[in-house]
Amino acid sequence: MLLSQLFQRGGGGGSGNEGSGEDKMVVHVLDELALHDDGLVMDIRYTIRENKLNKTLRQEFLCAFLPVFGHDVEKVSKIYEDYCEGKYVPNITVAIEAFIAFLTHVAE
Repeated sequence: MLLSQLFQRGGGGGSGNEGSGEDKMVVHVLDELALHDDGLVMDIRYTIRENKLNKTLRQEFLCAFLPVFGHDVEKVSKIYEDYCEGKYVPNITVAIEAFIAFLTHVAE
């Protein structure tokens, strides 16, 4: 019921990681759930906070994705922030490119 109400209000458009209505929808859903005193939202927010503070996770993410994005630290850092907030999920092409970059690095 809650999700159908949110979609009727105009959310749910767009696709990908463009930072458009879909990002706002994620925040909006979390805010709506918080109003219902849902423990799931507390768990999600806790996970987001912990992921952002996890230096090992950040380092591993940077090592995996820097070669894919031309060693652009700023871009990969932004993607990591989006990843921690659930706004970015690498597609299969990016995952394959990261794996190939890893194998190339190991072979050197």
